[in-house]
Amino acid sequence: MAQKYKRSKIKRNKGRLYKKRKSTARKVGEAILLIVIIAALGFLGFCIAGPVISYFQNNSGQSEITSWEPEPTDITTDNTDTSSDGTTSAEEETTIPPDEPASGVAVTLDEADLASVEKYTAALENAAAKGASMVYIPLKNADGVLLYKTEIEKLEGSDADGGTIPAAQLVSLASSKNLTAAAIFPTLKDRTTPGVWDDCAYRFADDSYTWLDGRAEEGGKRWLDPFRTGTREYFAAIAQELTRAGFDTVLLTDTVFPDFLPYDRQVLASHFFTDDRYTALSDVVIAFDENVASAAINAELSDLLNDFDASAEVLKDKDNLQGVTVNLVFTNSDFKNKITLSNQQEVEMGTDITVRIKTLFTEAQELLPDNTIIPVIDTDGLSEDDIEKAQTALADMGFTQVVLK
Repeated sequence: MAQKYKRSKIKRNKGRLYKKRKSTARKVGEAILLIVIIAALGFLGFCIAGPVISYFQNNSGQSEITSWEPEPTDITTDNTDTSSDGTTSAEEETTIPPDEPASGVAVTLDEADLASVEKYTAALENAAAKGASMVYIPLKNADGVLLYKTEIEKLEGSDADGGTIPAAQLVSLASSKNLTAAAIFPTLKDRTTPGVWDDCAYRFADDSYTWLDGRAEEGGKRWLDPFRTGTREYFAAIAQELTRAGFDTVLLTDTVFPDFLPYDRQVLASHFFTDDRYTALSDVVIAFDENVASAAINAELSDLLNDFDASAEVLKDKDNLQGVTVNLVFTNSDFKNKITLSNQQEVEMGTDITVRIKTLFTEAQELLPDNTIIPVIDTDGLSEDDIEKAQTALADMGFTQVVLK
């Protein structure tokens, strides 16, 4: 086997062949300089090697490059304990979410608050300052004129078109103040819409005249007839517009029949006077409920406790209105010191508002077991102390939301 040729190493440092012999002092100086250079290189290598080794140790086995994230801001009060295995208990960690509104309080705005963007914004700021999380916004007045700028073609430019702020802007402005916007919409007590929308007014049984709730010369008013096809179409159009604008909840008020006079029985159709006429009222609620996320009913607590009278008549249709939210208005002056419950038991309430609230709303829960009840406190005539007591009593009963009217 042939031997490998081994190349001889030739030194080519020509400069060294012609240098003079160095002095001892110079040799010592060069040695010291060499030591300093070696030490500096060693220190630099140590500084570089540490991070490089750490990088490869931390990234071994990973297939993704994760981006750097900043340290969390100070929104957490950390009282956690670290166990022996290095895990942290989350039971003592409390997170404070930023800008979250106080829950459970809703404020009802006035019609005048919708006169301009400036007034509306000021009303929202006032509601937020009170700790509200929701505002109820009236969208139609007692005459049937809309308080927002509608985009429904049949209503634009008509006598019913009276607002200046579009519905979507009402919602967005409320949201900018960290408030949820809910609509209040009066339904059947409406003297204006029958003049601009087809087939929605009360008419005589022979279809000869439009019915008024009093003699014309005495200022009689028209109403929307819940039995009419046009009425249901009108409410469906309104519900769809409010849904597109961003309203999730529409609170329906005045879903009632007029106070008919004896003479009216002679000129109106018989279905207005039957025992089951309430089904026409519930159809109005259903027309909304099919088009909005949540259709709620507004009723007086006194009407509910008075055998589903007046504003509470619609609630007789329990089968079709199961699960519908009911805003029950508590007006302190409506009640005397005693009340007869649905089981005919007479109970003493006295004048203490805490006892009154608990007695009356317990009875309401018995009458409406399949509905969500939201208490509404009519603050007229109540002191700040009474309002606070009423809210506390309702919280003790498990109600999570209270509306101040």
